[in-house]
This record gives sequence, structure tokens and C-alpha cells, in this order.
Amino acid sequence: MKKVLVAVVAGISLVGICAQANLISNGSIEGGTGLSDVPDWNSWGSSGTLEGGYYQDGAQSVRFWWDDTGFWQNFDASEGEEINLEAYCYTPSGGDIYTWDGGNLTYATALIEWYDVGETKIGEQEGTHFTPDSAADTWVQITANAVAPENTAHGRVVFGIRGAGPGSGTVAFDNISVTSVIPEPTTFALFGLAIGGLFLRRKARK
Repeated sequence: MKKVLVAVVAGISLVGICAQANLISNGSIEGGTGLSDVPDWNSWGSSGTLEGGYYQDGAQSVRFWWDDTGFWQNFDASEGEEINLEAYCYTPSGGDIYTWDGGNLTYATALIEWYDVGETKIGEQEGTHFTPDSAADTWVQITANAVAPENTAHGRVVFGIRGAGPGSGTVAFDNISVTSVIPEPTTFALFGLAIGGLFLRRKARK
């Protein structure tokens, strides 16, 4: 009986583990010599760099100072799948040549975007904001949650600076994770086998 109970507990644990599997690669932004060659990531613009002076996980982060630059990666997703995104932002206090542009309501954030098989964007969800009022010299978590709409072929996470107009402000991103809250079918199958084993064991003892 104890062995069956262990199997049931293991099945429940697998559900939790599967729900937390990171759907993107290199969330700690390691490797590369600049924005254009960080493994598993894509970028646009030139107002950014890799930052080794402050990081939340690993040995470096990615830093932007203008809204003409961003960082993105695709991930597998399907219609109806619920996705959670977590990342960390940082801005240094004093001594930096770039300051936050509060007049244009500048903020840093992450987006979850959805694309169909033709690579047409069919939806997006903006995450929480890292603003000029956010604490400096400390890593602050930003989050986003979204459900993949009909015809979703894949998702994309995008990081950058936004605002009502041209915006600037030094911000670093690091320790990025994208997880599905829906366990994979194989996990459900293992859990079902564990429950089935429990009933068979009890039936055999009668």
C-alpha cells in the first residue's frame, strides 16, 4: 500500500514540475558578445548591450536605454493554453548618462504575443510595468499572464522600453521564465496510472 501511495505522490509532484517547465531557453541571458548573438534570443535596434555589472541570475543581464531596441524569443503554445511570464528588471541609481524620461510616461515591460501559422500576430498581452518610480539598485519582478487565442501556432516574449512618446531610461532584464499552467498529457497519464494502481491494489486485498 505504501508503494502505491508513493506512486500517487510522485504523480502529483510531476504535475507541479510540468507546470513549471520553462518554455524558453537561456532565460538567464548567458553567452554572446552583444545583443545580436546571445544564444536562443533575437533582437532589434542598437540601443542596448550585455551588462556584466549587475545581474539577477548567472553572470550577465541585457540592458537597454532607448525604446528603439528590444529582445525576443518564440515559444511553443497552442489555442487555449494559459501562459505565465516572470522576469526581473533593474535600474542603477546615479552616475549613469541615461535617465528615465518621465515626461513621456516611459516604462519597461514584457509582452506575450501570439502568432498564427502565417506568422501574423493575432494578439498580445502586456505585462506589469517597471517605471521611473520603481526602486533603483534592486531587482524588481515583472509578470504577465495570457491565454492563447484561437488559431495560435506559437507565442513570443518581447522585452523593451515603451511609453506615450520616444522614451529613454536605463533598464536591465534577467532571469526570464515562461511557463504553462496546463500539465502535459503524459503527466496526466502517469497520475492516472498511479491512481489506477491504488484501486487495483485495494481490490486485490478484498
